[in-house]
Amino acid sequence: HRLRTVAVYREAEERNLAAASCANRTEYETGFFVRYGDDAGDIAPIKHLYKTQVFALGRHLGLPERILAKRPSPDLFGGMKDEEILGIGYEELDSILWCIARGLPDEEIGERTGCSGKSISYARKIASLSARLREPPADLMG
Repeated sequence: HRLRTVAVYREAEERNLAAASCANRTEYETGFFVRYGDDAGDIAPIKHLYKTQVFALGRHLGLPERILAKRPSPDLFGGMKDEEILGIGYEELDSILWCIARGLPDEEIGERTGCSGKSISYARKIASLSARLREPPADLMG
């Protein structure tokens, strides 16, 4: 992922363009991205979109079905897909993350989404455990 970022930045520099990061909000909020890899870029055009919204945008833009049907994979674990590694499906995860972002309590999240308390707790846990990845690098400036 970081090597891809180097290639993207090289191309952007040669063409006098901005490099775009490919991280989306689901990846960002769960820490399911490579820091200084997927999240690196001069602009972040889909960082505000949850994974399910990225798929919807792809359909809206008319991307080929063979691309839309491909299940996301980090390409790090042979043949494993994101949802298998995360242990929760994107439809469920995104609906929970959306509610968490709005400060809703677990009971209301369950009522709105139909998700179990176990799934809600799990989503909160992975978001909490990955918080350090969303922080800027440490520095000595104070």
